[in-house]
Amino acid sequence: MVAHSTLTGANLHEPKGVATASVGQVYVADGAASGTWQKIGTSELDTTEIINPLEFYLQALIDDVSTMDEIYVAIPHDCTLDKVITVLEGALTDADAVITVRDDADSSAGTITVAFTSSAAKDVDTLTPASNNVFSEDDVLTIETDGGSTGTQKLFITMIFTKT
Repeated sequence: MVAHSTLTGANLHEPKGVATASVGQVYVADGAASGTWQKIGTSELDTTEIINPLEFYLQALIDDVSTMDEIYVAIPHDCTLDKVITVLEGALTDADAVITVRDDADSSAGTITVAFTSSAAKDVDTLTPASNNVFSEDDVLTIETDGGSTGTQKLFITMIFTKT
């Protein structure tokens, strides 16, 4: 008798029960030495490691967060702005810098306060907008700094969107 562990090539066979499985079904173990042939639904998937194919990122730069300025970001898709993340280049002095994110109608989606107290390179601040964060293709998102701080520092900005 030949042991199953030594079978190769044409001697290999399909798993038991495959003849009764429908197109698109896979065998799902039940943890009790058995299982069923079934289609996989979202309840059977661990989605924690799946990258959302509708999510996309845009990046921008404010050359000097301490100088009052506006930058504009073109929006390539119908989407929702989910999060804004900023990273400071170095320490600020004298006052906070307030960053305002605005939609295409110039309505505020929220602000980020970049604190000068204990500020340093790689400081991260975030905004999760709850309103005025829906964009259409070819809209423009505006990011402005109030220039309230001193100390010439760049502010790197990453925006996370979900296509709608």
